[in-house]
Amino acid sequence: MTDSTLQLRKYIDPDFSTDVLTGFAQWAWGLSEQIYAAGEDRVPRPGDDMVDPTRAAILGTLLIEPMLMALVRTALAARSVRISADMPLPPARE
Repeated sequence: MTDSTLQLRKYIDPDFSTDVLTGFAQWAWGLSEQIYAAGEDRVPRPGDDMVDPTRAAILGTLLIEPMLMALVRTALAARSVRISADMPLPPARE
């Protein structure tokens, strides 16, 4: 997080405020709620065999993160196109 913030300040916005990260953190927490709701039994409990939960965590990271980043890139591109074409922006949630 620190390195990413420094890189943003160096290359994009010297005045980038970490206050922006609060909204991102809230989004991430809500996202984690949705991901775990789909299979909360993946969470290991004391005494559990760690093979399946570890495999699920690794695969989840490898498979879900690229999908989430692709969705974010698509949303940013769509927003940019709409703004530059002076088109209305639909709400994030309906």
